[in-house]
Amino acid sequence: MRARVAVLDCRSLSEEENMRLTQTQKLLATAVVLLAGTAVLWWLVGYPIGKGIIDSPSGLSAFRRGYGFQESALLRLFALALVVPATLAVLASYPAQLRWPALAAIAIVAVLFVEDKVTTIGSLGVALFVLGAVAVSESEGRFLPAVALVAGFLVSFVYVVDSTYSTGEKLVVMALRAIFYFGPLLAGPHYIEAYVLKAARGRAG
Repeated sequence: MRARVAVLDCRSLSEEENMRLTQTQKLLATAVVLLAGTAVLWWLVGYPIGKGIIDSPSGLSAFRRGYGFQESALLRLFALALVVPATLAVLASYPAQLRWPALAAIAIVAVLFVEDKVTTIGSLGVALFVLGAVAVSESEGRFLPAVALVAGFLVSFVYVVDSTYSTGEKLVVMALRAIFYFGPLLAGPHYIEAYVLKAARGRAG
């Protein structure tokens, strides 16, 4: 009888291990969910709000050209959606002395995938985005979304400050990108892990 119980316990443990996602599977699953969620938030909520607020012809044209739905914009979003879980994986698995070189490598690769051309603004924006992911990972509870929004605003500031928008339009674009784009990208993986992936594991069990 004990032998049978032991066999059943071994089977249940084996099944539980098989249902666990590997680190690579978890990274890809998080990136796909993050891509879908952020795309919905930005192009169905943030972007229409921006078009409704920005009223100058030049500002509206620049906003549509820079932030409207395009294949290149979707690929850029997917690249950023991969950066955050990759950054979290490095923080979780690398020893302290190797983290910053690994994070620097992630930032360099991200610049090549995210930016059409390597520029100072683009490189700084991606570097701040990676640092923002680190800062959010060090936050907890109600401070986590606040840190994500602040970090998202800083990243948005880098991309928008040198644009042709008026001062008011720049503030609008920065706020919208922080709330509906960069903020969700930075905070999203923590909620995906806590609710989406955890619930999926629970149903599988």
